[in-house]
Amino acid sequence: FTFFDRFCSQLIGKNTYSVLMCSSVAITAVSVPVAGCLYDPARRYAVYKRRTLQHLKPDADLRILACIHDESHVSGTLALLEASHATPQTPIGLYLLQLVEIAGRSAPVFIPHNPRRNASRIAAPNAPSTDVDRIINVFFRHELRHPEGAVSVHPFTTISPYSSMHDEVCRLAVEKRTSLILLHYHKHHLLAGGVHASLGLRVVNRKVLEVAPCSVAVFVDRNAGNVGLCNFIPGPLQDCSGSSTASSGLSSSGPQFRAAVAALFFGGGDDREAMSYVARMARHPGVTVAVVRFLPARGIKDDPADRRVDNRAIEEVKALAARSRNMQVREELVGDMERIVEVLRGLDKAGYDLVIVGMRHRWYPVMPANGLSDWSECPELGVIGDLLASSDFDTPYSVLIMKQQDQAGLNAAVPGAQDQWHGALPPPPSRTISLAQSSMSKR
Repeated sequence: FTFFDRFCSQLIGKNTYSVLMCSSVAITAVSVPVAGCLYDPARRYAVYKRRTLQHLKPDADLRILACIHDESHVSGTLALLEASHATPQTPIGLYLLQLVEIAGRSAPVFIPHNPRRNASRIAAPNAPSTDVDRIINVFFRHELRHPEGAVSVHPFTTISPYSSMHDEVCRLAVEKRTSLILLHYHKHHLLAGGVHASLGLRVVNRKVLEVAPCSVAVFVDRNAGNVGLCNFIPGPLQDCSGSSTASSGLSSSGPQFRAAVAALFFGGGDDREAMSYVARMARHPGVTVAVVRFLPARGIKDDPADRRVDNRAIEEVKALAARSRNMQVREELVGDMERIVEVLRGLDKAGYDLVIVGMRHRWYPVMPANGLSDWSECPELGVIGDLLASSDFDTPYSVLIMKQQDQAGLNAAVPGAQDQWHGALPPPPSRTISLAQSSMSKR
């Protein structure tokens, strides 16, 4: 080593070596933020066409990318698909993506499943199956319960870390030209009581909301798979693949699907997207829909341009309700957040199974986002969405929170979307919602 040191000292002096090291550190420090400014990974998912439910033609097929994390998400997804009213004239193309956290592999894996292979499993008695196969078989049975051409199921599985799982979701949405990405809330209500939280799934949801190439919906399933919307849907653990009773179970002789759905309309593109979805649900003979429009009290100013667009959307819904027995529209005059919470609490008595609401609202005089951010558990769901999804807001109905597709390259920032997955997230702040005193306060 002495010879090598002497040889290097003759080639490079101490001053030259110091200059080279400092320049290397300076170049690295400058190039990283410059590259971050010049290259945006979300540009890969930029779509220059409107892929929303609002802009979808009435006779066009609805393409949904449903993300399933485990078997507890199956019954809720099937219930939403059934309520979406798939027919040969208005078909639904379901792209089923199962999200599996990587374990023991050095690179992510994306698996497209063979539909014919899984269809043969349904007819084969005593065929060995994995959790993935059982989930896929349930959705294929859902396809067989409908007329030919009404529902088409295309299953996929991604095995990747939570930090990059959103890339697979968005890439598949771009490739298949979907109009809606269906995500599940990271907290799941258990049958025995309590809540199970998957913090890695929350990271995935945040990042998908940030860069999604189409509209996104986050489903909060409070029915636990056995009441409400899921009452008429076979559970994910039922595996009657090879028996003759399974074939007869696919017929329409079972109980008819019934659901009561409410859409909350405050204004804005996300609420208009929610209304477009419930307008499709209203076509189902077993689904009743109520649109609740919240109007500001006197003295509260809003944007006249947005109000005109919202009025046109409401008039279209009222015209549709006049021709349909399954749809009605009512208005609520509110002047503060306490009144809004009171109306939301009143939905319990009405017996709704599902409440649909937009994610973002610009109605800050009534919903002061800055004042509510301190006690917000999941700010990425919006003010109303976070309130309805909160464990403190104990309601029996499920919630679907919708975000309309942003224009290409103009995706709004989602709180926490840039957080990295390190195995844990900080616990949410505790909060109290009290209607007895018509107040909401922090603990």
